[in-house]
Amino acid sequence: SRLEPQPRPRRPYLHALTNSHRDSLLPAEIPPPLMAPARIAKCVALGCFAAVASTPLPAPAAAPCGEGGDEACAAGDAFSTLQVKGAQEKEIRRHGSVDFDAVMQEAIGHLAKDLEQKPALIEEGKVPSCKYEDGTTCPLSSLKAGVVTKVYPGGGTECMDGDDYYFQVQPGNPEKLLYYFQGGGACWTEQTYQGHACTQSAGLEHASGILNMADDRNPYKGWSKVVVTYCSGDIHTGNTTQVWGGSPVKQVGYLNALSVYDYAITNFPKLTSLVFAGCSAGSLGMQFWSHKLADSFNLVGSKPVFFADSFMGAFYPPTDGQYLQTTKLLTDTWNLCTTGLLPDALQENCTTGRMVTNDPYLNTMQEFPNTDFNIINSKADDTQVYFGKAITATLQNTEGATMTPAEYYQAVNVMLKEYNDNKDYSAFLVDGTQHCYTNTAYVYSASVLGKDTAKPGAPKMIDWMSQFTAKRAKTGVSAKRRQLGASMPRSRTVCSGDPKDVTVSDGPDTATYCDDDLV
Repeated sequence: SRLEPQPRPRRPYLHALTNSHRDSLLPAEIPPPLMAPARIAKCVALGCFAAVASTPLPAPAAAPCGEGGDEACAAGDAFSTLQVKGAQEKEIRRHGSVDFDAVMQEAIGHLAKDLEQKPALIEEGKVPSCKYEDGTTCPLSSLKAGVVTKVYPGGGTECMDGDDYYFQVQPGNPEKLLYYFQGGGACWTEQTYQGHACTQSAGLEHASGILNMADDRNPYKGWSKVVVTYCSGDIHTGNTTQVWGGSPVKQVGYLNALSVYDYAITNFPKLTSLVFAGCSAGSLGMQFWSHKLADSFNLVGSKPVFFADSFMGAFYPPTDGQYLQTTKLLTDTWNLCTTGLLPDALQENCTTGRMVTNDPYLNTMQEFPNTDFNIINSKADDTQVYFGKAITATLQNTEGATMTPAEYYQAVNVMLKEYNDNKDYSAFLVDGTQHCYTNTAYVYSASVLGKDTAKPGAPKMIDWMSQFTAKRAKTGVSAKRRQLGASMPRSRTVCSGDPKDVTVSDGPDTATYCDDDLV
């Protein structure tokens, strides 16, 4: 049975499959991975894949890595590992031997490690600060131009560890604003909290990628920048207190983000350019905030641009039942539906459990057709894969907990198809597993071929991003867009790979293709 949110029918091209039905579609024998045996042998020799199946797949004979050494062996081709890993996950699923606790521990470990591996942050000790006190609210004019300042808004804002919340402001051109949502994982259970699957204390966003004011390649160099820092573990949307570890833990990301919103509205009364972006949890947070942000600013002569970087909320299998269940778990945990953040069109569905993760962004696209809405995503983003496995393991969903990178990519394509009919929507898909681009140097080196792989004719991410804010010529087409020419599509999905007609129940065990419904 399916619960269909009203009034819009969802995913008409998918079958709602039960676990038993889905398993019946799996082949009786898993075919050998279609990749070079030498590469498999190298990766097996290095232990590239954890032997997690209760009935392990036959492994090729181990062989030395040969020329290039262990580092070259470990690097390899990111996509060539998908077939072996995917076959292992399907084998576990077919034999019904999923250890949900083990899945959770592995996923939480990856998420915590990912948070530890952030690029070097701005040195905290050298950053000036300003607090809302004695009637002052740290106006933009009082802050030093070009310098990052920590702004403490007080009130009901707070981090999970009990520290005072602050956001960061870097004054530049007062009529051009980059409004950025910081990422940092998510915590929805005591286990995820204790395992540090989310950032729990305030930290400055690193001055890299599009936040780097000194890089001439940055199309937003010289703009003012406001960063919604993140320490609440609730994708910037919660307003609740948990009892975890025997103590109260506040998740008030909505109140934290609201203080930043109020500051920006007050201090940027007139804008000529406006870009919203966010990475990871910040991407999903930006999507949930998109409706409130879309028409709040006085923007003259241009339209807002949104970049959702490396978090789509895609789960497997991509059926209504799966999405409704996972979304309700998160919205209930964080008390999201009571905050007033969502538009009226979604509020009732949120309260009654009829909203799914991409509804906020999709709804905003439909209500604001003259706004640029964009997606940036790696086809096999390993952090998103682990998050998807963790949240579905919480619900003891066998298929979701054993999702493969290839199945994740199928779920991404299903979501992109829902966005595809909207005016001024685009997506940039990158081969590989990289998580987050806009706040890293990879935003300048990435093309559709990989995070640091550029070849003549292959669209580059930074060029694609730049076109949305390039100065418009009198003809209505920007000079930048004319310069990019046919190699830089204005809309829909920018992707590298052969087009394939893919069905979710019988998709390929790789992510090297492009879904032909999108390209």
